Amino acid sequence: MDVVRWLIPLVEFDKWHTFAIYIKGNTLQLFIDEKKITDYWDTTPIPKGSIAISVKGHAVFDDIVVEELN
Repeated sequence: MDVVRWLIPLVEFDKWHTFAIYIKGNTLQLFIDEKKITDYWDTTPIPKGSIAISVKGHAVFDDIVVEELN
């Protein structure tokens, strides 16, 4: 996510963290360990699409939940 690239490293290594991404319309909010990292407003949002997780190096993911919020 280029929007927060300047914050790297975002997390402490060798420790579990909680990530949450909330998307509504053309706005996106990213939270790490319940702390808001960024608000992002997309001027050209894609109406439908997929979710992808990409990391550089090594990462372990557990308990991934994707749900639609009303």
